[in-house]
Amino acid sequence: VGAGEILIVNILFSIYNYLLMIYSLVYLILNRKKINIKIAVIYISILLCGLSGIMMGVFPQEPRGESVSIKGIMHFVFAGMAALTTMLVTILSWINYKKVNKGYSIYSLTCFVIIFSSGLGNVILMNNGIGSFFGLIERITIGTFILWLFVTAYLKYKEKINI
Repeated sequence: VGAGEILIVNILFSIYNYLLMIYSLVYLILNRKKINIKIAVIYISILLCGLSGIMMGVFPQEPRGESVSIKGIMHFVFAGMAALTTMLVTILSWINYKKVNKGYSIYSLTCFVIIFSSGLGNVILMNNGIGSFFGLIERITIGTFILWLFVTAYLKYKEKINI
């Protein structure tokens, strides 16, 4: 990605992360009196995922081949936090909705498996110096989470799930 494109990507990624934080905060605030702890943990995790994404922009990763600085290390710390919170959200949704909404629960588990597998695949490829597929696999990971968010928001809008 060239310099012009990276600016656009960074802006869109920031918007995405701010929207994640707004979505989770609004939900937590509007439902603060009736929300149970399991659902609160899901939305707090979404909030932390968005915050992690914002912090990744504050601490940019060095270009490949350059030595790693404290900014690069912090970038990886926040990337790890974003990855963990993304997986936590989907796995907690699977666990929380097993008895209430089996279809949504299975969907959440499927998303978790895709996110976990593609994330693990990315780590394996990068550690073995096969970074040419990194962007594609990263998009699978992020795209799966965005789809999960869309389906979750849609079902909530249609009142099919109590999330």
